[in-house]
Amino acid sequence: MFTTLPLTLRQILIRPTVNGGTKTKAFLYFYLFVFFLQTLNCSAYTHTGNPTASGVMPYVGVCAADHLPFGTKVTLPDGRVLIVADRFGGGYKDRLDIFLETEAECWQFGRQWLKCLIETPDLKAYVIKEVH
Repeated sequence: MFTTLPLTLRQILIRPTVNGGTKTKAFLYFYLFVFFLQTLNCSAYTHTGNPTASGVMPYVGVCAADHLPFGTKVTLPDGRVLIVADRFGGGYKDRLDIFLETEAECWQFGRQWLKCLIETPDLKAYVIKEVH
C-alpha cells in the first residue's frame, strides 16, 4: 500500500553539556524523520465548536488521522502541508480528514483517494559520537 523511503539525516547539532562545572563535553546528535508515501481516503470537516483530540481548536492546516502520531506532516499532491492534530476514533489506517473553513468547501472537496507524503515527527535524538 505504501513505499518506504530511506531514513533522512535531518539535523546535525552540537549540544554542549557541563560535566561537574569544570569540563565541557559536546555530543554530535542527529534526528531521524521517517518519510513514506501512502494513498489515503481523504474527506473534509469544518467547525464543530469543539477542540481537536490534541486539545487545540481546529484551524486550516490541521487534519485527523487515527494511524499517524500527532505532529505528523502530511503533504497533499497539490502541495498543501497539513499537521495531524485530531482523530477519527474508528481505528482507520487509510483515512485522512482535512479541516476546511466552511461547510461549502467540505462539500466541494468531497471524498478523494490521494497519494500523500507522510513525515513522522522528531521522536528521538541519537548520539552519533562524543566531540572533544
